[in-house]
Amino acid sequence: MRLRSLPDDDDDVIVAPPGGTRLAAREAGVHPLLAAALDPAGPLAGPIGQLRLQLAGIRRPDGTPARLVAIAGIDAPDETALIAAALAVTTARAGYQALLVDACLSRPMLHPLFGCGNAMGLTTLMPARLAGDALQPTGQPRLLLLSPGPRVDGEESFIDGARLFGKLRTLADRFQSILVLSQGDPGIVAGTSEGFDGAVLVVRRDVSSTRRLQAAAAALAERKTPLIGIVCVH
Repeated sequence: MRLRSLPDDDDDVIVAPPGGTRLAAREAGVHPLLAAALDPAGPLAGPIGQLRLQLAGIRRPDGTPARLVAIAGIDAPDETALIAAALAVTTARAGYQALLVDACLSRPMLHPLFGCGNAMGLTTLMPARLAGDALQPTGQPRLLLLSPGPRVDGEESFIDGARLFGKLRTLADRFQSILVLSQGDPGIVAGTSEGFDGAVLVVRRDVSSTRRLQAAAAALAERKTPLIGIVCVH
């Protein structure tokens, strides 16, 4: 999978929903990089569509569809954020009620892609109960965003102590798909996705070492989070 980079001041990139109206990225509040990733003629359209279909086929042990999936980056922060965002939009366009969660507390990346804010989010609501007013519209029908919120110290211990899985499970009845972006060391990636229906690892070719990838896979296995697959970006 290859990702195309675009300058921040590119006003000509468009979002083209299948069968819908083509919207200028600036008018839609969508960052040009995300707009490019959603371009049906772009290099990501095919791989993102295939990944969505693969995730749609994942089943829990009881046979019900998987709903809570982590998109976890190892050495590929920008690419992982774009993949998670584009996958969430594609899922919503397929007719699913979707929630995209940015669990990267030290480096929030998703809210700028949708032109959203970060004043409220995980850090302002956890360990208290998640509140509906923190779920932001993205401009894409059927897709909401939960940002990280203001930064806190000790990302790994905060995620574990706040029990992200339990909080997001309370939203399961509202959404058919919950995608959670996480990035960083294997411990953070595994801690974020503990209890999830599965995780997809995003790694960078010629940068992510085999040892680091094995450590992430082992950490996921220790937390009993199924590894759905690995996406390698250039």
